Amino acid sequence: MKIPDLITGVALGLAISTQPVLAEGFSRIGKMILLDESFCMKRGLSCAPHLPPYLKQKNAKPDETIRRTQIALDFFGFDGGAPDGFMGMRTRIAIRQFKSFMGFAPTGDLDDHQQAVLLQSYDRARYGDVAEFEQVVRTEGTRGLLRFLNPTENVFNPALIGQHHLPPVIPTVPPAPAEPSMARICTSVGLRVQPASRAANPAPINDPAQALDEQFCAARDYSIVRAVKLLDHASSTSKNMAREKCAQLVTTMQPLLDTLQTSAPDDQIAADEAFARRFADPRQQLLKVGEACLGVGYRDDDAPIVLAAAMLLLGVGETAYAEIFAHHLRLGLGIPQDAARALDWYDTMLDALDNGARPALLPRLNSKRKSIIRAALSAQSAANPPVNGTTHVHRR
Repeated sequence: MKIPDLITGVALGLAISTQPVLAEGFSRIGKMILLDESFCMKRGLSCAPHLPPYLKQKNAKPDETIRRTQIALDFFGFDGGAPDGFMGMRTRIAIRQFKSFMGFAPTGDLDDHQQAVLLQSYDRARYGDVAEFEQVVRTEGTRGLLRFLNPTENVFNPALIGQHHLPPVIPTVPPAPAEPSMARICTSVGLRVQPASRAANPAPINDPAQALDEQFCAARDYSIVRAVKLLDHASSTSKNMAREKCAQLVTTMQPLLDTLQTSAPDDQIAADEAFARRFADPRQQLLKVGEACLGVGYRDDDAPIVLAAAMLLLGVGETAYAEIFAHHLRLGLGIPQDAARALDWYDTMLDALDNGARPALLPRLNSKRKSIIRAALSAQSAANPPVNGTTHVHRR
């Protein structure tokens, strides 16, 4: 027997077994289903979003300028939602936040000048002076680049607020988050490394941390793209619910997450696999739920969702996802930093791939990525030799 409860997305279902020992713990997540048309038709369901007639748009086509605006807003930390090319409420809220931050009247629309400031700043941030920008990002985040690139725009004018009959909003730089931001790390990595030179040759590795950071960000980007593909046929409303539903996965996987920092990788994986067998749905459905939530977690900069999704993926036998735990333990993302345990998880991932495990992250670059990670770990070990036999030594 399965507990019906819809999540969002494409092509799969995750049903939770109703064994008495599990029923209470799983009742909050129930059944997670990523819906596609064939799944809906088989069950007599409708995948179409139920919108009032006045909200439906006939033959609406995405606008490229709006899409670029959404991408730029997201880059600078203003959450405009998925870059779908449609101007919705979420995008307008992000525009208002951007304008307030820059000292413009905080409305939900951009005039030509404001749009140019946003888009040109985005282009300059991506292709400008790496060394100069990096310091700004480290101290103020990506939003700080907006003011750095547009010093004459950063003037708050109270008169504009009065003209629009809006309460004054004083733009401030948001405080740095209490925990490291995955998005901020990858923005900084992207500023330091030009795309054309990314890890072209795994040897020599002069900066092991930078090399591993690049591989983390490549895995993050791939996971986000994979989730976008899985959620491609979902309605906008369903996509917006994905984070809420994936957050329920954190609650479900919490008993395993609590042991991550203390368990050896082999013991953790065995526990994950035993836990996953309690779910009632087929392995492929659990796999796609894990992949979708992994990308959602990275997209929304939510480390607990990422870790819960990776735990589920390990549970269904995808051992290559041990790389996720390695990166997160090394960087302290969603879990206290632990360099020694991170190395154990890197070794687990490399051993699994060497023994025929499916290369889950960037499969076409599997051989090159393995070489880069190995070289980085070796360089890191050489740079930090054992002290009195207490320092973890990479096994390879």
